[in-house]
Amino acid sequence: MATLSLQEAFAQALTHQAENRPSDAIALYRDITGCVPTEWAPWNNMFYLLAIEGKKEDALSVLAEAARWHPEAVRDWEDILEDLWPSREPLPVAGSVVVPAYKAASFLPATLDSILAAIRALEASLARTAWIVVVDDASTDQTAAVVHAWARERGFQNFRLLVHTGNRGPGAARNAGVRAAEGALIWFLDADDAYAPSHLVNTATALDRRPDAGFARSGVIFDGIDDRILPHWRTQCETSIPINLCVRRVCQDYIGGFPEETAFRTGGGEDCAQARLLQRFFRGVQLDARTVLYRRRPGNAFDQQVRKFTGEEVETLETLPRGLVIAQRAGLVLAERRFKEIARRAPDASVRPFMGSPPASLST
Repeated sequence: MATLSLQEAFAQALTHQAENRPSDAIALYRDITGCVPTEWAPWNNMFYLLAIEGKKEDALSVLAEAARWHPEAVRDWEDILEDLWPSREPLPVAGSVVVPAYKAASFLPATLDSILAAIRALEASLARTAWIVVVDDASTDQTAAVVHAWARERGFQNFRLLVHTGNRGPGAARNAGVRAAEGALIWFLDADDAYAPSHLVNTATALDRRPDAGFARSGVIFDGIDDRILPHWRTQCETSIPINLCVRRVCQDYIGGFPEETAFRTGGGEDCAQARLLQRFFRGVQLDARTVLYRRRPGNAFDQQVRKFTGEEVETLETLPRGLVIAQRAGLVLAERRFKEIARRAPDASVRPFMGSPPASLST
């Protein structure tokens, strides 16, 4: 459009429209609205063409953008949206994806897009849907605003955002997300990682086929080192991190969720403690397909462990800060106590079908 005046561009877009070249017309209308958003006609024509093409989400996104400059005209279209896209019976909810987020404004939209693609695949394959629950753990950037903008632009309704007033750590953020979740299954994804479109379908199907299992885990793609990570570290990660986990909500509730004590915030390991509790009390399914991308970003938990995962360095107690070692040992004590408290309880009927035979100790 750089060589065309706005009037010429609009005339050319109308020509494309008349010649049944909607993609070319829409592209020009998009350029025009970027230059003169106060003109209603290109917005109107762009929505019209997208509606004819059946591209509901793109069409609604256009209306959402246009509403800033043309609220009354947009309301006229909104009054007849039911005629264009009649409401269907809502799909049953399989569960929710819980996303803890802290200072994640720059990369969270890509993560949410990957979840949405997986939800659309779930809807198409299993005729079930899922919710997304984002927990902003007192971020100091624009995380909450970015999340609101993403949901508005995508027109996604099955969505909740919780905002903590003080930072409480990833375990507490995940637990808050579970409490706000919908459905019987819970998935977790960190704010800088990504799902493959098949992830929700694969894990939900695995539990459909194994009604005696309390959780399922997929394989993981380790960003940048997937062909170099040592086998024992791959296994340890794939059986302990939460991002590849699909757990029945009753099982997650039974073990008390993720630990939130200070020792875990200092030393980490709340995810390992939760994973070990699940493994000790419930049967699980491990899938081979690698449908979660564990992203490496400068300074994140994965980045800090790359040399260990690839065998370039060996981690020993002597190489770790003393305070970290003490916090980790305190975490082991707290996890063992929780195990014993749970083991003393008589399991209720809701979890009994998924239970294995727990050992005498969490450390065995």
